[in-house]
Amino acid sequence: LHGEQPLDRFWTQVAVSGYNGFNLVAADFARGECFWASSATALPRRIERGLYGLSNAALDTPWPKVERLKARVKGALAETAAEEPVDALASRLFEALVDRSVAADAELPSTGIPRELEAQLSAAFIRTVDGRYGTRCSTLVITERVKRQLVT
Repeated sequence: LHGEQPLDRFWTQVAVSGYNGFNLVAADFARGECFWASSATALPRRIERGLYGLSNAALDTPWPKVERLKARVKGALAETAAEEPVDALASRLFEALVDRSVAADAELPSTGIPRELEAQLSAAFIRTVDGRYGTRCSTLVITERVKRQLVT
């Protein structure tokens, strides 16, 4: 994905376009800028360096799958040595993204849907019992510095 507008102005165009509910993360790696925007917020939020999680709520909403996935990502980053090829990191991150473990009933958020469905949706990689809803794909965006160039 590529755009010509600075990230802080991009949101204005998206906000008035009439999209259904969404979360959007936009980054300019060369400038070191990253923003999160949502159809539920008036303005984008600058994301500083760090580890964040995002599902179908606001950035860093502490749903069980978000917290589990953040922990697994943190572990993958810690396990991957700097001299390892980026493919090793990608493999560990994809392993985290295919986690189908379901949260315990006491951990489930209350979003207004039936508890049985809430449990099915609590996995990072979702496949409902009836097979009518689930995770379609997972994508990683990894940028690394190779010599003095950023490679994404």
